[in-house]
Amino acid sequence: MSAFFAPMMSANGFRCLCRMTRSAPGLRTNFYETTAEMVVAALKFDADPNVQVFYAPFTFREPTRRTKENAFFACSLWLDIDCGPGKPYDTRDEALEALRGFTLALGWKPSLLVASGPAGVHAYWLLDKALPRDEWLLRARRLKNACEKVGLKADPVRTADPASLLRPVGVRHKKGRPVFVEILS
Repeated sequence: MSAFFAPMMSANGFRCLCRMTRSAPGLRTNFYETTAEMVVAALKFDADPNVQVFYAPFTFREPTRRTKENAFFACSLWLDIDCGPGKPYDTRDEALEALRGFTLALGWKPSLLVASGPAGVHAYWLLDKALPRDEWLLRARRLKNACEKVGLKADPVRTADPASLLRPVGVRHKKGRPVFVEILS
């Protein structure tokens, strides 16, 4: 899990981990000064079969709230592509084929592909340097517009929202039968 987070998290700001339990609706948000602290907490929370774990790819200026205004730096751009019944793509293979078409059309190959659960996909583009929120937003909106132009059905909200949450590699997606979130390539 540390190897996943290392290129994803800026050295500046506070890291954010959220958890959701079946018994208490809503998100519980925690902030950490270091990635190592966040990894320990993620593994602890994931050990509870009733807890879903998420992380924010952005770091935050203050350890208070996970908001767009508090977002500080990001080291990647990302897409969340949902798959399964009632989702934009029926299967992960179908989503990956659409993503391949997107990358061929634009020449933007993701740095990392993640199986985000039983069927979903997260695609990440690692950046050369951590970008402040406003500079990141310009690039994220270009990525969002490119998806619309080419017809890739990624979640448009996640793509350009600095307060987004995604599932980190190394925890389990626990809707239905638990499945580890893992790197595809």
